[in-house]
Amino acid sequence: MEHGLCSDCCRWLPMESQLMDRNGEICKKCKWLGNIGGDVDNWQPKSEEAKAMFKVGDRVRNKRNGDKGTVRAFKSGEYGIEYDTPNYTHELQSANLLVSCKENCGRWEEPDALELIPTLINIPARDAVAAALRECAEGYAKRFAVAVEAIERAGKPEEVMQAKKDLLKDIVGELPIDETDCYFCQLQGLGNGCEGCDYKKFHGGRCADEGSDYKKIADATHKLEDALSTYYSGESYADPERAEYMRLKAKFEG
Repeated sequence: MEHGLCSDCCRWLPMESQLMDRNGEICKKCKWLGNIGGDVDNWQPKSEEAKAMFKVGDRVRNKRNGDKGTVRAFKSGEYGIEYDTPNYTHELQSANLLVSCKENCGRWEEPDALELIPTLINIPARDAVAAALRECAEGYAKRFAVAVEAIERAGKPEEVMQAKKDLLKDIVGELPIDETDCYFCQLQGLGNGCEGCDYKKFHGGRCADEGSDYKKIADATHKLEDALSTYYSGESYADPERAEYMRLKAKFEG
């Protein structure tokens, strides 16, 4: 969704101002993209045969040269392919198409030029987890930077302890164990329940079920957060008399 294209159900249609799902309806999962223009009522859905061939996220092979790539978009009967190697001349972008693609890896292909590569993993779900973890890593980097800066400015032990405590609580509180970080939640579709979840079959039930492995992890995380509240309780470590002695000592020695 970063570029306005739904991960697995939608395609961009030129000169239209909204994304459509595979049934020709405005996709409820996609955001509005303004300032494009066009008449959505005149749109005609793809044929059933074309709809069944490939979908966004599928891994495909070029029949002519064997190059492998990923389907990123559909437009005017062609599929936008992001190839693994930069042997091509353009990206999958234009004035009316906003699709992420590596430089010199994009090419529009006719369906007959492609064949599906069977895969054991769902590409959109995998990529969604990778994106969520990337965002988590960026958040951690910022939190560590804030803590280091606070500690470097600290003039008292108490300030060091408070900055360290805040960092520890942030680390635990932002562990990537939410549904957006879970491959199987992404596979099911966020908010669609756990009926067909494979993970629960091996880990004691749904994530929210008492006794499930995930519930144990979540409960342990909450307990650790509570325990970290005692890491520093606002106590003072300064000895006023020694502090004055060190001040005078430094003054006379300087």
